[in-house]
Amino acid sequence: MSTIKTTNITHGSNSGTNNLILDDTGKVSIAEKKLYSPGTIIQILQDVKTDAWSGDTTFADITGLSQAITPSFANSKILVRYMVWMGSSAQTHKETLLQRDIQSGGYSNIQATAHGCTTYSYTGDSDEEHHSLPNYFEYLDTPSYSVGNVITYKIQARVGSGTAYVNRKHQVSTVLNTSYITLMEVAG
Repeated sequence: MSTIKTTNITHGSNSGTNNLILDDTGKVSIAEKKLYSPGTIIQILQDVKTDAWSGDTTFADITGLSQAITPSFANSKILVRYMVWMGSSAQTHKETLLQRDIQSGGYSNIQATAHGCTTYSYTGDSDEEHHSLPNYFEYLDTPSYSVGNVITYKIQARVGSGTAYVNRKHQVSTVLNTSYITLMEVAG
């Protein structure tokens, strides 16, 4: 059995840049966004909404709740996770909708259905209408893009009747919750 002793491994086409670095404890360092193994998380980005928002019965952008990502590889997938805390002024359903834009080409629904990727919750009695409930969503997106393209995801919300509230209850104007969207680039 042979042993190779080294501290740095560099690709022949690089001009002195160390691609892999091995320290004296055995720890291997790899340049950021350079490790490629199918299923590996390459990068994670998150946007957090800490203020309140209100809307109505028409899908509208939840201001301050979108995230952009620039994938490192051409065949990566994007794992999208979000949680939006929603309240309403009436006994009604609450919906969120995920949309995607690639390289400023315009937002569209991710799936080819009337509402694409959505969440749905319902408050059925007078006590529940005043509570803020989480709308949690997770989706592994396989967009068609080129390396270097910026992909932006945004969340819209609406209610069946009355007023929609994000991060607060109907009768309480103070912020009670925090909503977020998280994007993870997954090597394909």
